[in-house]
Amino acid sequence: MNLSLNLLINSVLIGLLFRIDIIRILIIWRDAVLDSTSIELLSIIFLLYLLSICMEKLKKFERMVYFLQEMIRDYRLVMILVPSFVSLLPIQGGAIFSAPMIKSIGDVNKISAEKNMFINYWFRHIVTLIYPLNPSIILYASLLSISLKKLIVLLCPFSVMAFLSGTIWLYLNLNYYPVKKRILKYSQIIAIKGFIYNTWPILMVVLLTLIFNIMLLFSLSLVLSLLLIFNTELRLQWTSFLFESVKASYKTLFLVCGIFIFKGMLEYSQVVALLPDYFLSLGVPLSGVLVLVPFLIGFFTGSVIAFIGICVPIFSTILVDNNGMIVISKMVLLFISGHIGMMLTPIHLCLAITKDYFHIRINKFYNILITHISVLSIFSIFYYLFLTKIVD
Repeated sequence: MNLSLNLLINSVLIGLLFRIDIIRILIIWRDAVLDSTSIELLSIIFLLYLLSICMEKLKKFERMVYFLQEMIRDYRLVMILVPSFVSLLPIQGGAIFSAPMIKSIGDVNKISAEKNMFINYWFRHIVTLIYPLNPSIILYASLLSISLKKLIVLLCPFSVMAFLSGTIWLYLNLNYYPVKKRILKYSQIIAIKGFIYNTWPILMVVLLTLIFNIMLLFSLSLVLSLLLIFNTELRLQWTSFLFESVKASYKTLFLVCGIFIFKGMLEYSQVVALLPDYFLSLGVPLSGVLVLVPFLIGFFTGSVIAFIGICVPIFSTILVDNNGMIVISKMVLLFISGHIGMMLTPIHLCLAITKDYFHIRINKFYNILITHISVLSIFSIFYYLFLTKIVD
């Protein structure tokens, strides 16, 4: 079944299960879609698609990848760097930004769609774990009243393990094709200039957003305006590019609406607040509850901010000791569990959006993903035990 429709049906079923009348359900739907955050995200996603199509038509992605591979001879390293770099844009569903570049490299090197998507998805979510401008990290540190630096240091081993797991897999599964000397006709300086010339729209969006603290929506609008002003081809075909962007993005936009509606129904019904007491009543140990509840909330919402915003209030008394100090091991366990749930769910925006872009067979993608999630889960158990014994 279509995921957007599935989410809408499930939101209705949750409403009926909690005896919410139809009028209230429709109001929740309306509020979820018309919320300023939803409208902003929908606008950003549409503009990202538009920018992607404009750059693709101007062959900037193709040239960008070419010059990047002139600078870095091993395309596998390039595939690691591209989504990691783009992850500096702290937006939901931002994997669509790096997807065209990864697809370009993958197509040239005959890499399957599932592998392309895994690389784009996996390496995007490694940097975000330790990125100080990540809103989720900032929120978690703020809610727990601990320093941002301390939280990043504690999450760093998890990020390193994720990087090692992905990198080892990539180098084992992707062949290295030495670049022939006759192809390497550009000097490093010319290659760098060519790379900057073809990536300036992306670089400008990143700089405006991160350095000058301009809203991403405005940054994208400005860059698209500049492309339109300085490129005759775009001006002449602007209408067709706009319609092409609508055609390419409408499924994603409906999906985002479905996700926000489903999330809104979960919040209104307060079903997630019942989870801790439910699991404790079943005799599940406290550490098990700290794993299951964040995992399920991360899985059902597909959002880091959602599981943080829901779980921290629920577990506020559990996360501190008798002296009112944060228990480091529990704090890390809660975050990692929610992160793993968020990475696995099909409603995670990055996964939901890019699966259509890459046209993958979802079972083959999940075979790869679950292997790496298993590695992280095993590592997390040992890391939790280490923190329990050494740090707490």
